[in-house]
Amino acid sequence: MIPIGLAAVNGNLWVSDWYTGKVWQIVVDGLPLATPILVGQGLTNPEGLAVDRDGSLLVVESMADRLSRVNPLTGQVATVAEGLLIGAETIPAPLPPGPSTGWQWAPPE
Repeated sequence: MIPIGLAAVNGNLWVSDWYTGKVWQIVVDGLPLATPILVGQGLTNPEGLAVDRDGSLLVVESMADRLSRVNPLTGQVATVAEGLLIGAETIPAPLPPGPSTGWQWAPPE
């Protein structure tokens, strides 16, 4: 697991897992959950995460150069924009802890 993106609103908190391609809700109404709720999956290296005005989650899929929308109530994932050229092509998999969108790492020579 590589938890990397966080989004919060009104006492609710979600986290994206870069490695598994999943988004989890980990806090509801200010209370941490004993068991996180899976709200989205099938994403390609989700990093950036934000709550939109309608309550959906906007997710940057860094290695897919895509912005997607996740409905946290249904788990439905829809593409918002593609071809964004945001992935870090120089990063090998698996990543060391701590990367974020736009961050590039190259192995030592």
